Amino acid sequence: MNLHHLRIFHALVTAGSFTGAARRLGISQPAVTIQVRELERSSGVRLLDRRARRLQLTDPGQALFKISERVFALVDEAEAVLAQAGGRIAGSLRISGSGTSGTYLLLPALTAFRRRYPGVRVQLEISNSRHVLEQVASFEADLGVLAGPDAATPLTVTDDPRLVVQPFVREPLVLAVPPRHPWSRRRAIRVADLADQLLIVREPGSTTRRVLESQLEAARVTPRIAMELGSNEAIKHAVGAGLGVALLGATVIERESAAGRLRGIRVRGDGLSLRFFFVYHRDRAHAPVLRAFLGLARAPRRD
Repeated sequence: MNLHHLRIFHALVTAGSFTGAARRLGISQPAVTIQVRELERSSGVRLLDRRARRLQLTDPGQALFKISERVFALVDEAEAVLAQAGGRIAGSLRISGSGTSGTYLLLPALTAFRRRYPGVRVQLEISNSRHVLEQVASFEADLGVLAGPDAATPLTVTDDPRLVVQPFVREPLVLAVPPRHPWSRRRAIRVADLADQLLIVREPGSTTRRVLESQLEAARVTPRIAMELGSNEAIKHAVGAGLGVALLGATVIERESAAGRLRGIRVRGDGLSLRFFFVYHRDRAHAPVLRAFLGLARAPRRD
């Protein structure tokens, strides 16, 4: 197989269009079209469904793309090994993580990593847990970061034998309230106290929301949900505006607490925290760039 044809096909699928692939590869759009057609002609297999309005792969095309992901992940790893042999760490690191991990918990590690290894290009994509696992399993991401309830273990994160799961950090959850809230000077509350509060929550499926609902159910509290928002930033703004209170990670409201815009109150009870895990493919375990990042990112668990 012509590796050049495979790289163009891979770029076409990942970019999602002939124009995007041409831009990524630095060649003309007709050149991309010609090379993909040549790959189909030489193999005798249709890879694209040209009846579809958008780029759509045939079954053989989908299978070939999954293989191409593995091929070019190994190519990247080979380049990184040679760079390391020459005394430097280079290449790329693709990370897929949840909103809390990607926006807050990973930033210190990413900053330290970029300072130590400026030759590595880092890509960070914020996604949901299912998509993170899919990306790591298909080599679309080198590293995933997932959240689970406080009792979560590597085995409960995924049972996919291809994936390695390692603990990252533990993040306490606190109740975020505006500075003029009647509770703003309290150090702690009980879960049962939330019965009379308007709650601002994340979308269904969010780990933080699952933890909150589990705690409310155990305390036999029927939640009064005022708003359902899809990001921590939106929730913080809504809490600050006095529209309700919310359960958020302590790191999520760190800046707002220091500036006096929000107050974080401890909620008494077991299991009111999140555990975050690193996930990577077994076939990428010895990649120099991944190992270098994991060495910097592992931190003591929060208690």
